[in-house]
Amino acid sequence: MSVTQCFLGSTALLTLLSCCMFQGSKVQTRVGLLMLLCTWISNCPIAVTHFLHNQANIPFLTGQISENLGEDERLVQGLCALLLGICIYYNDNSLENYTKEKLKQLIEKRIGKENFVEKLGFVNKHELYSRAAQKPQPTFSSPEQMLFDHEFTKLVKELEVVITKTVHKSSEEEKKEEEVKKTLEQHDSIVTQYKELIREQDTQINELKEQVSSLKAQNEQMQATAAQQLSQIQQHKDQYNVLKLKLGKDSQQLGAPAEGTHVNGLQSEELGRLREEVDDLRKQQDLLQAQLSEKDALIDSLKSGAASPMEGSSGSSAENSVDLLKASPTAEDSSLQEHWKNSRALLSSLRCLQFSCKACLRVLVQRFNFPFA
Repeated sequence: MSVTQCFLGSTALLTLLSCCMFQGSKVQTRVGLLMLLCTWISNCPIAVTHFLHNQANIPFLTGQISENLGEDERLVQGLCALLLGICIYYNDNSLENYTKEKLKQLIEKRIGKENFVEKLGFVNKHELYSRAAQKPQPTFSSPEQMLFDHEFTKLVKELEVVITKTVHKSSEEEKKEEEVKKTLEQHDSIVTQYKELIREQDTQINELKEQVSSLKAQNEQMQATAAQQLSQIQQHKDQYNVLKLKLGKDSQQLGAPAEGTHVNGLQSEELGRLREEVDDLRKQQDLLQAQLSEKDALIDSLKSGAASPMEGSSGSSAENSVDLLKASPTAEDSSLQEHWKNSRALLSSLRCLQFSCKACLRVLVQRFNFPFA
């Protein structure tokens, strides 16, 4: 259903109620219809606008209020004044012919402000109103006494004060009040905007706090992971250093035979030559020792042959002969002695050479692991 259809439907319904109110003969019927209309349009500017669309409503209300009716009609006049006051107080000035100011001028001209306020007070002065206001669930002795309910009395009490103030206010006061109202509405709008902004900022702050907490947890977790990884890296470094040292020792142990093998492969000819020289030196040594032995035997035989012809002579003469022999040796003896000295020198040289060769061989054996027989 569109807004226009709702507007037309409400206007038609309010018109129907107004017609029933106009045609009602019983006071109780008119009071019930007036109470229904007051409750319906109260606190609803749109409903007030719909009610004012009926051109006969305002003249009927002003006519009922301005007449001097009997005691029984006072309650109807009071409710008509209440309904007209609601049309003034909740008027949004959307209808040019029935603005707040024009309705107040109408009351002042046709009814009078004091008379209007007096007629408005007829409602709360009624005996049945007082009973309903005192008890939320009043009891009635007859159906004719069932006019008011407790909730309607509360509504009348609230509206009577504001309607009285509205009627007595001048146009200037109305303007000032409207300005103040607009200012308050703007202020309320600004306050509402700030509240929404503060609410959004609070939400953002809470989200940021959650993000900070999450980032702190992630940071702590990453620091723990980094510390664990550093510890693992240090352990790997230590293991690497240990393995490096171990591999160095193994390479030294494995590298010496390989180096010896390499050297044996490269210097096999030189070692063979040295071995042959050592064998030759041994043969020469053996030959020289044999010759030296022969020379020693020859010297011994010559000494024994020279001593045998002089056995009969005295010791002094024998000693003199030996000394003479030593002092004046023959050419052969000198040659033999010289040869003997040379042999001794050669033997000493051979022994030194043999010692040097043995030392050299030991070094080669220890360094290159070369087997010698």
